[in-house]
Amino acid sequence: MKTKVINFKQLNEYIKEIQLYKEKYNYNNFNPKQKKLLDRHISGEDVTSEILTLLENKIKNSEHGIAWSKHLANEVKKDILKNKRNELQAKLEKKLKQKKTKPNNTNTVIIYRGKSPKNNQPITAILSGLDTPSKNTKTGPMAQIDILLEDIHPWEAIKTGQDEAICGECPMRPSQKNINDENVDCYVNTMHGPASKFKAMKRGAYLQLEPLAVGQILKARNLSVRFGAYGDPAMLPFEVIDTIIKTAGTSYTSYTHQYMQPWFDPRHLIYSMASVDHINTVEKLQAIHPTARYYKIADDYNNLASDEIACPSDKNKTDIFGNRLVTCSNCGLCSGTKKQAKNIVIIDEGNTAKTKTKKTNWIEEFTKTAAEVNV
Repeated sequence: MKTKVINFKQLNEYIKEIQLYKEKYNYNNFNPKQKKLLDRHISGEDVTSEILTLLENKIKNSEHGIAWSKHLANEVKKDILKNKRNELQAKLEKKLKQKKTKPNNTNTVIIYRGKSPKNNQPITAILSGLDTPSKNTKTGPMAQIDILLEDIHPWEAIKTGQDEAICGECPMRPSQKNINDENVDCYVNTMHGPASKFKAMKRGAYLQLEPLAVGQILKARNLSVRFGAYGDPAMLPFEVIDTIIKTAGTSYTSYTHQYMQPWFDPRHLIYSMASVDHINTVEKLQAIHPTARYYKIADDYNNLASDEIACPSDKNKTDIFGNRLVTCSNCGLCSGTKKQAKNIVIIDEGNTAKTKTKKTNWIEEFTKTAAEVNV
């Protein structure tokens, strides 16, 4: 049997044509879930036979024409299907933007939508823990209120500095940390709770309730509440917080860093502790708000003033099950001037080791040691 000659030049042109298909349509950004979803919408039109016939005719002089034509036909079919996927992806993304999830979450609700007093950016306050309160070992079982930007992901807000709309001039913001050159970090991991709440909010998963209704639910469930699990409570209208606290009648905690700002509503100090630190000192606070109660971060409890006490919640004092004897939910001292009590001082449990530990420069250490030996 005479061997037929393969037209490699023509075959190479077909392969280049297939490559152009791949370059024209970028499918690398598809994740497996999207592919699986889109595959359900593929019409299933069989273009293989049509392409196969065409390729067979063009390379019919090749002994291996059938094998090559099948290979090329499959490649073409993949590209055609991927082209359809691209079109369907665009349609689905458009639908997803328009789609609103029916609110069905009873654990988390929106309690406020409005403008930040700092810069008029749209913000949202979200209360969680109505069904399953926080498992935070220090705070105990409390409902949590996060304050988020309405249209900007929490992590994006931090990276761009737009978190000032919800955190104001807090010196523990990452952008402020660089300015103040201090080794202190915000205790909130925004990629967990705040990020998931932001995504759910954008899907329309949360109902919005009036402050009065929120207070009634907290009262019925005898549930304490933590204002500002993320974000500063002073970004909310005082009336919102006042209504919730008076209606619920349960314990709460609240802290603010905004008391030195010109837009700050001093009524917030009725319910909020003034956060005092290395930047916002007790002296600065008392020069503006002499009667305010404060919550101060310290290195130790050795030099407490007469109007100060150490935070009663101690991780070393636990019951037989390892639970703290005193938690924020059963303490209630951090409640602004409404609570007639001393100011609270705490050692930062999350950042103490980080603050006190200094990185060793091994080159300098080695040089110093060598010099001492030589002497």
